[in-house]
Amino acid sequence: DEEDDDVLVIGCDSMLEIRDCLALELDRAETDIAALLQKTEQAGETKLFRSMQSSQQAWLKFRDSQCGLEALAEDSEITTQSCLTRMTEERALSLRAVTPLTPAKNAAHNAR
Repeated sequence: DEEDDDVLVIGCDSMLEIRDCLALELDRAETDIAALLQKTEQAGETKLFRSMQSSQQAWLKFRDSQCGLEALAEDSEITTQSCLTRMTEERALSLRAVTPLTPAKNAAHNAR
């Protein structure tokens, strides 16, 4: 089942371990986003930084609402944690694509 794939985390067997592993992955993704914002600010990209901050605030509201909706449909704490982790990891990738001084941005620029 495709939905069950979202819950599987390598090295995590019990539901408690899965929840803890997802929490660690979520923390890593949130730390990555914070670092991207900091790099952008430190690079003097003020306009981009402010836009990213504003976008991030709106995105957090969307993410929390979406994950709340998914949790209601599944009635599961793991579903909520899985959603938060998945969406935050995707967001980090999205922000990386527009952030200066990141490998994804440089690779895209160099490919032109």
